[in-house]
Amino acid sequence: MNGQSINVLKVFWEGKKIAPLLVTFLTWNDPIGGSPLATGVELYHHRSGVSEIYNLNYPKIVRAWILHGLESGWTGKETWEIEDALSTMIDMGYEAQWLRPKA
Repeated sequence: MNGQSINVLKVFWEGKKIAPLLVTFLTWNDPIGGSPLATGVELYHHRSGVSEIYNLNYPKIVRAWILHGLESGWTGKETWEIEDALSTMIDMGYEAQWLRPKA
């Protein structure tokens, strides 16, 4: 889609399949490698002071989004959407601005 990639992390509460946590990531897309968040990309984290590989397939990353959803009010009773996950990542301390697709 015009050099853009959309990834959606969808997490359900255990035993429930009707009210997920939906986290939408809009990034640039590499024609060979695909989405940087699906294949893994090195991101600097300002709070920890270190760089780490950020991959949406890593349990550590999924766990962080679940915890963020819970802290934000997701209870599994209603769908909870985070439509601009890159902005949320920046708020979490990641240097993720450069992942945005070129206009």
